[in-house]
Amino acid sequence: MSRSIVNFAARALRHVARRLESGAPEAMNNASVPAMPDWLIDEMHHAARYDARLAPDHEGFSRFAFYAVPDRPQAGIAYAALEKSIGPVDFSHVVIVPWLKRGGADLGALHHIKLLASHSFSNVLVIATEASDSPWSSRVPDGVRFVEFGSICGQLAFDDQVHVLARLLIQRAPRVIHIINSRAAWEAVRRHGVSIRTGSRLFASLYCDDYSPSGIPVGYAREYLVDCADMLDRLICDNAVYPRLWEAQLGVPASRFLAVYFPTDFAHGLEYRATTAGKVLWAGRMDRQKRPDLLANIARRMPHLTFDVYGASLLDDSAKAHRFPENVRLLGAYDGFSSLPHSQYCCFLNTSEWDGLPNVLLEATAAGLPIASTAVGGITDFLSDENAYLAPFDSDGAVLSSMIQSIIDDPETAQSRWRAAAELIRQRHTYDAMKGSLAELPGYLSD
Repeated sequence: MSRSIVNFAARALRHVARRLESGAPEAMNNASVPAMPDWLIDEMHHAARYDARLAPDHEGFSRFAFYAVPDRPQAGIAYAALEKSIGPVDFSHVVIVPWLKRGGADLGALHHIKLLASHSFSNVLVIATEASDSPWSSRVPDGVRFVEFGSICGQLAFDDQVHVLARLLIQRAPRVIHIINSRAAWEAVRRHGVSIRTGSRLFASLYCDDYSPSGIPVGYAREYLVDCADMLDRLICDNAVYPRLWEAQLGVPASRFLAVYFPTDFAHGLEYRATTAGKVLWAGRMDRQKRPDLLANIARRMPHLTFDVYGASLLDDSAKAHRFPENVRLLGAYDGFSSLPHSQYCCFLNTSEWDGLPNVLLEATAAGLPIASTAVGGITDFLSDENAYLAPFDSDGAVLSSMIQSIIDDPETAQSRWRAAAELIRQRHTYDAMKGSLAELPGYLSD
């Protein structure tokens, strides 16, 4: 090609660039702008007279599309604020939660955080991804950095939150990333897990399915497990029941899971403390999963007993939809099971329709109370007919009512069953046992 033709082509391309630049802002806001403006097609045809390679054939123009880089500075601004909030420290472990509120999963997260923080080799960062209060952040051990990602990035679209979180994890490359019920973190693994795991080991906790009002299983396992399992080094569950269920229904091998049983508080000592007084203790979230309507039905069947109910709604207002009989006393939220007057009750009642392995059952046992419970989900990994009073879920409540009466009428059998449950607590639900289980995960507690 001659020098004159090259110079003409260069001038033509600069001209085209200026025209595109001047028209881009208008095009970004005008959906009627054609993919290839007529003036640009004319310019390219004119240039093609000197070199046919400067323009495609006529049909080729139909394949072109107008594209402008979107103006999305908010994500970058949020990322800068996030980095500033975290600081320049290199963290060995990042635990990602939605928040830290009252609840079993949050208590489980705190067990992991506490155990990691107890090791001199670890430097722990906790990221809360939802734009919501975290009242239990005050329980995070000294030396652990707690960052409210949701407050910093909550104004972003969800896709941008995922991108910011993924970029943070990729660039920070902590030795271990542990996901506990954070949707943004699960989505980051689904989209960018291959990149994230190049610098980090990836672990995630799953406890149980949730269920829609129509009875369909939903939750993180159903939404993410199949897509993400191969990108995770290992999965953690608080029971051995649900991994077998997910293997049967989703095809993810149960061997990909490790059962890590949570510890419980021994402040009360493992002593039997139940009384024969006609009072029953119920404590937990007043949400649909915990079936406050079943509690109400049992109380109606047993008007000679008093049911003290501690707890508040976290996910829904199921308790407001039911009228409780007069022998139910709604005593509101509580700050940990140890704050409850355990020695006043004949037993602890659990009415879950589905569940993992609720911490409250471990705590009630450690507090010296026999348990009457529905036999659902991971509960049966701790309780059996030998160490508790178990009934299939039945919203009528007849069987559980009968079992509560048996506890009152036959305290010797109730105490014998409690002893069996207490022995399982001694063997399996301690910090040493939890540490021993986590030591089986390559890289989780050591290099």
